[in-house]
Amino acid sequence: MSKKDVGRGGGFQILDHTADIGLRVYGSSLVETFENAARGMFHIMAPTASVFPKEVKEIVLHADTREELLVAWLSELLYLFDGEAFMPCSIEITQLEENSHGLVLRARVSGEPVDQRRHNLETEIKAVTYHRLELVLDEQNNNWMAQIVFDV
Repeated sequence: MSKKDVGRGGGFQILDHTADIGLRVYGSSLVETFENAARGMFHIMAPTASVFPKEVKEIVLHADTREELLVAWLSELLYLFDGEAFMPCSIEITQLEENSHGLVLRARVSGEPVDQRRHNLETEIKAVTYHRLELVLDEQNNNWMAQIVFDV
């Protein structure tokens, strides 16, 4: 995998991958890393500059591990895009914590229905995969890094 492009505002880079596409995502916290992963995924699929916050979707997810939660998070956003034709422009994770039942993530996603006249749809992502999935804390720098591969 190699660096292909750096997203506006930083926080992620697109990685070349045979027959797929990947992201390497960074953040100073787990929340920032998950938000940057979402931004990176939508950067690949469709730039969100022309999207307006007309609706808000609430997301609540549970998982046993951070890696499972990351895949569930991106898969849920992909479902909003593909299944509900909803294009986000703003993503805010309001809770990401571990409790006695595992991990929980709550988020507010603002956006609008996909309008093919205004929204430039670029790369179709079919699925978020576990292939080469990585989510680690660099304890020396106290920063998170995630790597995700998407089926395109």
